[in-house]
Amino acid sequence: MALILHICQNHNLLIHQITLGSIYEIDYTAWRGSMMRRITIIVLLFLVIVFTGIQQSYALSFTNNVTVYDGKYSTATYAGQQWYLQNEDQEVEPGMIGAQSWDLEGFFLNGSELTMVGGYNFFQGNDNFLSGDIFIDVDGILNPANNSGNSSVNTAFGYDYVIDLDFTPNNYRYRVIELTGSVYTQPVYYSQNVLGNPWAYVSGGTEVSGWQSLNYATGLTNAQTEFLGGNHYALDVDLGFLSGINHKIGLHYTMQCGNDNLMGEYTPVPEPGTFALLGVGLLGLIAIRRKK
Repeated sequence: MALILHICQNHNLLIHQITLGSIYEIDYTAWRGSMMRRITIIVLLFLVIVFTGIQQSYALSFTNNVTVYDGKYSTATYAGQQWYLQNEDQEVEPGMIGAQSWDLEGFFLNGSELTMVGGYNFFQGNDNFLSGDIFIDVDGILNPANNSGNSSVNTAFGYDYVIDLDFTPNNYRYRVIELTGSVYTQPVYYSQNVLGNPWAYVSGGTEVSGWQSLNYATGLTNAQTEFLGGNHYALDVDLGFLSGINHKIGLHYTMQCGNDNLMGEYTPVPEPGTFALLGVGLLGLIAIRRKK
């Protein structure tokens, strides 16, 4: 096969490819334009991948508070302080021990990053009662049941997903389970806190994403979290697996005894970064169109 290159009168380079007695003519200018369009598309895809990677590099964020009132309150006091009012900061469930070390304070959402904050030590638990898991409701249908004690039960109480938290020493991690089929969870220990069920995932369902590290912080101040109490803990997880849902999503967390119940609620919206990427893509397509 031989290639013969020559310049035509219009200065367009032609490539004559002679093979098996046939001659194919390729307009080099058209070929170059086609290649430029392909390169532009590749660059745009590269930018999407890079920016997506940047957005998934998370840091603890306390900007968008999505905590909601759990509906239980009392005007009674504990150790002279009103710990049972209609708020989450400096609050626990009625009749329970009122102290910063039991206080679950708030959920924050930054894009798909969920940060949970409390005076409660999520990693070590408190007074021999263990830390729980984060349960997620996406269909608005919960089935509170009057279960309590130490035995696991064959129900997810209406929740659809769980962030299964593992606080094994020096191995803080989590995975995501869709609560389908036969699922076992753990109800809270004290019967007066059954509306806080469940506190922990036990078994069943379908794994959505495997074990991954979670970000966490200890010794946070009031100024950093904008909560009272003097000492705070925080952790965050990625809710990106819920990105296809465009309606209200509910969040729930409590500890083994149910001393405090933390609830959250939000409706997903496209992130600013998503709009920016769409804009870049649109400009690229316009540029390609003009070249044509």
